[in-house]
Amino acid sequence: MTIGNAFGGDDECVNIYTGLQTAAHMENCDIILVAMGPGITGTGTRYGFSSLEMGFYLDLAFRQGGQCFYIPRISFADKRDRHYGLSHHSLTLLGEILQSPVPLVLPILKREEQKYLHRQLRNGNLPGKYPLSLFDGSRIRVAMDFYRLSVTTMGRGMGEDPAFFYAIGAAARKGLSQFCQRDGL
Repeated sequence: MTIGNAFGGDDECVNIYTGLQTAAHMENCDIILVAMGPGITGTGTRYGFSSLEMGFYLDLAFRQGGQCFYIPRISFADKRDRHYGLSHHSLTLLGEILQSPVPLVLPILKREEQKYLHRQLRNGNLPGKYPLSLFDGSRIRVAMDFYRLSVTTMGRGMGEDPAFFYAIGAAARKGLSQFCQRDGL
C-alpha cells in the first residue's frame, strides 16, 4: 500500500489516515508496518529531514488504539557523530516530536555499543518517557538469507553495519511477541 506522494501499491491512499483505515478495515491486516520509502531527504539541520513525519504517524496510530512501537535508526559504522549510535534524527523525533508513550525497541548489541545507546538516551532525558524493550535482532540474518535479500543502508550491508539491521530484527521479535500475546499463542 502506498500513501501520499508515493504510488504504485496495490492500494493507493491519500494520506496516513486513509492508509491505516484501508489496511485495518479493508485489508483486515493484523500487523501494519509504516515506513519511509526510498528518497528520504535531509538538510543537515535539526528538523530538516523527511522522516520527522514518523512521529506524527506513530502518534496517530497510538491515538487510534494501535499497539505501536518505534524502531530507531542505529549505526556504529557511520563515523559522523550525528549518525553514530542513535541517529540525531531518532533522538530529535523521540525528544521533541513523538508525544505518545510508544515503546522503544532496541537490539541487544555488544556491551560497549549498548552502553553508548543508553548514554545517548540519558543525555536526551528519554528514560521514563518511553517503555524500553531489548530484543535479540540477530536472527534477521536468517530471514534475509532465506528470502535472498540484499539490502543496504547508506551503502552498507549487514556485514558492515549490523546494528542497523539488528534494530529491525529486534522490532520484528517485539511485534511477534505482542501479536502472540494478544492472540494467546
